[in-house]
Amino acid sequence: MKILYVLETNVKSRQAVAVLEAFAGEGAEIGFVSLLGRGDLHDALDEAGMPAHALGIESKYDWPRAVRRLAAIIRSEKPDVIHCVEPVSAVIGASAAGLARHGLRVFHRQHSTARWPQTFFARAANKSCELLIACSDFAGQACLDEGVPPEKLTVVHNGVPAPRAVGAPEIAELRRSLAIDDDSHIISTVARLRPEKGIQIAIDALETVQGRLDAGVVFVVAGSGPYEQELHELAASSSADVRFVGHQSDVAPWFSVADLVVMPSLFDAAPLASAEAMACGKPILASATGGLLEYVDDGTTGMLVPPGEAGALADGIADLLGSPGTLEAYGRAARERFDARFSVERMAAGCIEAERAALARR
Repeated sequence: MKILYVLETNVKSRQAVAVLEAFAGEGAEIGFVSLLGRGDLHDALDEAGMPAHALGIESKYDWPRAVRRLAAIIRSEKPDVIHCVEPVSAVIGASAAGLARHGLRVFHRQHSTARWPQTFFARAANKSCELLIACSDFAGQACLDEGVPPEKLTVVHNGVPAPRAVGAPEIAELRRSLAIDDDSHIISTVARLRPEKGIQIAIDALETVQGRLDAGVVFVVAGSGPYEQELHELAASSSADVRFVGHQSDVAPWFSVADLVVMPSLFDAAPLASAEAMACGKPILASATGGLLEYVDDGTTGMLVPPGEAGALADGIADLLGSPGTLEAYGRAARERFDARFSVERMAAGCIEAERAALARR
């Protein structure tokens, strides 16, 4: 099977390269298209011998030209599947496939509730694509709520490449670089700093945790985003010990240094960070919302608490950090759950299986 994989980004990331390699590892012939101009992702794929195209979109006024360019690529390469990730890619990909009169139109949906203007494109992609692949049961239900026929929908949980192993010397050096003493507990999160990620809830929770344990608790936040300044100001006015380390392309150290990973999202479709934390063998304390309910097995790989409730989150942090044996058992179970359900190879295999079935039904 020949697949043309359409993304908006042109930026090289470990996740993007791993996904494309995983599709190829399943026996598919893969070509790549970015909606933007050429970037370092194209260079990486060129080195891997994978065809990589760029549509060169700079504004919404370029979209008609991009559709024509993509249609020309489809006519030339004749892929069986046009696999489009997220709404704008899916609308442009489906339009181009229709113009070329070739290829199964697939919308790989990575969100649950869309925000404007994404809402318009999500609903257009729901109608124009022949197969929808949702990243979680939660996202799949959102599709059904928007009127997507059940026969067009398949759920394939997001997967990630296993982060690299991080040894004890690197962890010790990281603690030293952050000036964290050997006795202090560390909790961490890796997230885009937006209000819905709930980092502000964790900061509030930590104010009440400090006196409940026999050691200090340091909250390490890796990430950047539009809510960053507000979070810095909140942390500065709080008694919680919060360390912001900015965006990190290599997430393995920031999970591995932690005793506990927290994900206090107010809503989340299927956070890749939860799978990455499990791959690092870390227990997760998360909000019982959205796709997190499908990733974190409450009482086995971590703990779930009501979203938005700082008191419940504080109780969870104190209980788990006060029970090292529980943390260790949850961490082992988390790695096993990752291997069984959330590897990037399993995701690729699930997508290809769904696409083969959809092709057979045409």
